Amino acid sequence: MKPMSWSSATYDQCLQPCLKGDYLGRLTTVVRRMDVLQAWRHWGVKALGNDDLG
Repeated sequence: MKPMSWSSATYDQCLQPCLKGDYLGRLTTVVRRMDVLQAWRHWGVKALGNDDLG
């Protein structure tokens, strides 16, 4: 299971065609990074068994 690749693919398909400028491109990158970090934290916490942390 790789939620991160799924998220990246979703962002690319949904947002990429709509982006018309460098600023929006950077914003998309930041959003994607935040999403990846959240996924990492979520799955890492699950793996450790500490569900109460988030």
